Amino acid sequence: MSSEAIEQILERGAKDPSFATAIRQDPSLLEQFDLTADERAAILSRDVDQIEALGMNERVTKSLFRGKTWD
Repeated sequence: MSSEAIEQILERGAKDPSFATAIRQDPSLLEQFDLTADERAAILSRDVDQIEALGMNERVTKSLFRGKTWD
């Protein structure tokens, strides 16, 4: 599990809407990050509860993942 990689992805997506869009359009972009299959699936489904269950801090998901960029 790589909460650092998840945070990096979510932060980049929050700052760069084109990155978030690119991941939704081409999930293979996540292969460049050290993620488990469960982490990849949670990011692609935008399942905040699952991401938090995988170890991501709720403060981080609220500030980065729940933004409009990832909607």
